[in-house]
Amino acid sequence: MKTKAKKLVKLLKENNMKISTAESCTGGMIASNIVSVEGASEVFENGYVTYSNEAKSKMICVNKDIINQFGVVSEETAKEMAQCVSTIAETDVSIAITGYASKVDYDDVYNIGDVFIAIYIKGQMYVIKTCVDDFKYNENSEKMRNEIRKTVTKIAIKATCNLLCELTEISDTRWQNEECKINGTSF
Repeated sequence: MKTKAKKLVKLLKENNMKISTAESCTGGMIASNIVSVEGASEVFENGYVTYSNEAKSKMICVNKDIINQFGVVSEETAKEMAQCVSTIAETDVSIAITGYASKVDYDDVYNIGDVFIAIYIKGQMYVIKTCVDDFKYNENSEKMRNEIRKTVTKIAIKATCNLLCELTEISDTRWQNEECKINGTSF
């Protein structure tokens, strides 16, 4: 994952862009991967871990009506998180994550491994819904949670790189052709 984070920092530097993050179920893993790269301070503005609904509203100004209408795990909430954190941090790029990395009994729509990734780049919003169901709920739920969080972090960073390459017309076919497989499907 470090290689992907290095690539992201490099792309942001080359395009004179700043990035911010708003993370729920990944608990800061995306921000941690970015800041682990030398020179990240040139492009990383800040990251928020907004695990609770209240934190989403108080820290990054997510509209409570969005959460109440669509649910905390939804495309709409992920988009709101990405837009809000980019506005607050005044960044060109933001990544927002909301989803379930462990078993929940109170959601009839989404299950463990269902995660929404919203990527906001200079006014353009992109959303990826992942269903990381390779890790069935079992007695080792801690391992499963961590695997889901790592997988989602990898997807988010790789997708942001690919979008930046596409939007800025940077040609790096080695990077773009690298496969990321989830549930047997290439990403």
